[in-house]
Amino acid sequence: DFRDDKLVQHFQSNRIIYSIARDFKDRMWFSNGSRLSYLDPSEDRLKHFMVRGQITDILPDDRRNRVWASTAGDNDFIYSYNYETNALDSLETKVKSNFSKKMSLDKYNRLWIGTWGQGVYRSNEDLTGFTEIKLTSRTTEHFSGNYNIILDVHHDQNNVTWLATAHGGIVKLLEGNRFENADKLVTNSDL
Repeated sequence: DFRDDKLVQHFQSNRIIYSIARDFKDRMWFSNGSRLSYLDPSEDRLKHFMVRGQITDILPDDRRNRVWASTAGDNDFIYSYNYETNALDSLETKVKSNFSKKMSLDKYNRLWIGTWGQGVYRSNEDLTGFTEIKLTSRTTEHFSGNYNIILDVHHDQNNVTWLATAHGGIVKLLEGNRFENADKLVTNSDL
């Protein structure tokens, strides 16, 4: 309770909690190593599911009635809690990562996966295939590993995709275009 400076609830873990998300049913989901957990406040109940690999991102998907979890390393599966079956499912994406994967949904309900070292991928609408989005032409002087480490993926209300990269800055993706580096868009030299 922030007003009284008291700890209301605490879930002890000796593992890194990489992700936490509140879903469309008011459940709080969090990663605890290879364990995907949720707290259902209406029942004051904690439930756990095991996956293969360290969970690095959690993404609620209200259109599909699921909560997605991605994992670190070469595991090319993502996992989802299915509210219709109350079970954990896996989906093979063929998307690998040297470390973490970050996910986001665009307005067309396509799932984007940003990887550590392997670039960014986008699914089709029914999640049956993932395609790499090439951020640079392999034939230009702009070819660089700087754009392969994706730390976060965001879609704004205009369906513009923004990527946070480890060494390539912020990248703005427009449907049908290549990309713009955000530092090229800023004209204020004081920033």
